[in-house]
Amino acid sequence: MIHKSLFGQLGDLFPHDRNGNVPVHNDHWQEMEFEHPEMDPHQTGISIEEQSRRTEYLNTVWWPEILQAVNNQRQSLQDEHGESFIEHWNRTVHESPKATPFFGIG
Repeated sequence: MIHKSLFGQLGDLFPHDRNGNVPVHNDHWQEMEFEHPEMDPHQTGISIEEQSRRTEYLNTVWWPEILQAVNNQRQSLQDEHGESFIEHWNRTVHESPKATPFFGIG
């Protein structure tokens, strides 16, 4: 996961958890702090079956949709800003965040 702040003013365009982390392909929703109260598998008082159903939904429907939304936004920004954005994306995803300056436009 990468923090939205590394994308400057564009960071809020990406789906992100309540800490501002944007998921990438090798992340898992259980490692992040997304809010999904209506499907929380750890909600007290739900049955084991309901817990399994919710986890299955989050794994197979919701999480792939989130990752696709990140990919779609990345592609849109690449189309809009060209190679400079995708180079920044690749550096941010594949290098230490501390070594990566935020993406600026202008």
